[in-house]
Amino acid sequence: MAAWKRSISESRVRDALKALPSVEVVDLTREIDLATVSIPLTKAYRVDGVHTYIDIVNADQLLDSDKTESERSHRRLLRYLHIFQRVLHTAVLSVTDVYRVDAQNHRTHLITYKPYDDEAKRVAVAITVADSLRKLVALADDLHEELADARVRVGIESGVALAVRNGTRGDRELLFLGNPANHAAKLLGGTSDGIYLGAVARAALGKEFETKTPSSVVLTADQISKCVTKSGLTLDLDKMLKQWRDEVKENPISDFVFTRPTPPLSDLDVDALSPGASRRIEAAAIMADVDGFTKFVADRAGTDKAGSAVRALHVIRKELRDLLQDFGGKKVRYIGDCLQGVLAEGAATTDRVKTVSEALWCVAAMRDAFDIIHAEMPDTKPLGLGIGLETGPVSITRLGVKGSRSRCIVGQARVGGLLARGGEARPRGPGPPPGERGRGVEVAHSMEDPAARTSRRCRADRGGDRVVGRPDALEGHVLPAA
Repeated sequence: MAAWKRSISESRVRDALKALPSVEVVDLTREIDLATVSIPLTKAYRVDGVHTYIDIVNADQLLDSDKTESERSHRRLLRYLHIFQRVLHTAVLSVTDVYRVDAQNHRTHLITYKPYDDEAKRVAVAITVADSLRKLVALADDLHEELADARVRVGIESGVALAVRNGTRGDRELLFLGNPANHAAKLLGGTSDGIYLGAVARAALGKEFETKTPSSVVLTADQISKCVTKSGLTLDLDKMLKQWRDEVKENPISDFVFTRPTPPLSDLDVDALSPGASRRIEAAAIMADVDGFTKFVADRAGTDKAGSAVRALHVIRKELRDLLQDFGGKKVRYIGDCLQGVLAEGAATTDRVKTVSEALWCVAAMRDAFDIIHAEMPDTKPLGLGIGLETGPVSITRLGVKGSRSRCIVGQARVGGLLARGGEARPRGPGPPPGERGRGVEVAHSMEDPAARTSRRCRADRGGDRVVGRPDALEGHVLPAA
């Protein structure tokens, strides 16, 4: 049982606010390179750019390759994502001005912010890169057994967003706050393949690209061809495909080696992980999502309150990370305004009953901490906190080119946690009642086994000030059995 008390979070939040009294928001100038600039917590940059999200929408099907979700199914998915990121780095990022913001498993976030004075050309470059990568993934289907029918959907939007870095030591992650990045990600919400362009990006290209329903209108081959010509960019598909072949040979599936970490996972050094030094354990995967944050930022972006919005994010993410650590869990990564982490109880094997019980108490404490943040920062009251969690085997590693590797966690538990939060564009059960999104704890249906039910009974039996004043803290929507 964790030693967390409400007073710990109260003190920590107040200290964080004192340590970060303000955040300065300035424009990105031509002299600043996002790839190399060190952005302190006290600063955010306004960046006018084109945001691209590339989603291999059916990549998680590799986890269904066997009924037991074995190590092999995890290796197959990790290897596929590893090769994609390595080819992307060498064949695209190293020869263009496109910058990778983040790799979120099968979803990659890119930004194009050059040339500075030509929005239409930036959009054309983003489309050209996205089209080349879609074609590459299709051609690579026949090269190996990982994914023979990969489907790719792309969302692109343009505009001004705030660039910040958050985290400590090796987990300082670049994040863009604001409408363009969020809208580009939301364009991935459909089920059809293709490239989807937001309203602002379409307007930059001219009237022939405009439509009243950008989220449902895919770019035509003719429109893509015009953008490729306008971009002036030439990406050699044959060369990219050759590199993919070489990567398949140089990165055999046996290169992914798993060892089991011993709980508590708070001791896990994620920065030391690599394909050959990956970790795999049965654990609870937790996704804590700050709801309403995109609008919160958008409402303040053009005002003198922009810095306060960034400050709020820094304080919220730090407290959620530290609280998970209090319960013996580990933050694996941030995904925008979400925290993704893992927690396990046991020793040589995972104790499922204790793991689920402690995970539920942890997320209840997160909600208490969020109330504290509301009290200390009244401006954040429009924000909600929604949490999804699921249990099962998860694998944790870092993928891509050495020196530019991204943190990665795979497993059906990770998918389940996202589904419980509605974080992926996939079918899910009915959601919370209207007006309650972001206010509860949502539990994926497969947690409703005896271990989960035991832990849900336990919540009424534990007293103390761990969830002071919140007897309903764990009452959330439970997805029905599939």
